[in-house]
Amino acid sequence: MADDVHHFTVESVNICDFVSSDASGKAILIGVYQGNIRFSEPPTAWPPLFFSIVLRPKTPKFDFSIKFVRPDRINFIDLEGTYIAPGDPPAENRAIINFQIPPMRFTGAGNYEIVISGADNIELYRETIPISVGPPVKFVASINANIKVSAEL
Repeated sequence: MADDVHHFTVESVNICDFVSSDASGKAILIGVYQGNIRFSEPPTAWPPLFFSIVLRPKTPKFDFSIKFVRPDRINFIDLEGTYIAPGDPPAENRAIINFQIPPMRFTGAGNYEIVISGADNIELYRETIPISVGPPVKFVASINANIKVSAEL
């Protein structure tokens, strides 16, 4: 397919401890990691982390790949798939991909990357996920914010 950039967009990528959905299709993400993933001690194996990825399809068929790349640039998770719909997807349609890391040896701390591509390896999304080992960094900050609600409500 030519110019795969237009076949889908990546709306969100989450790494968490557990993923499920209810009968209405609403996602249930438990233990969502925000930024750095820190282990207090080096694990011997990766914990059973879940990935939850939301794509917005723009065409009825496209190929995609999702890679989790180690700091030494080796893909240690490589998921490839094809989205197929019976017709043009409605604007509100989303493709939700949930998967779990299989049991495997922990390969060490460092900057890992999630890379999502379309056909012909056209990269559409890249995020660095720092993985660290040790006690949490003690950093204190405050955020001051104001919220305004419409007078109509």
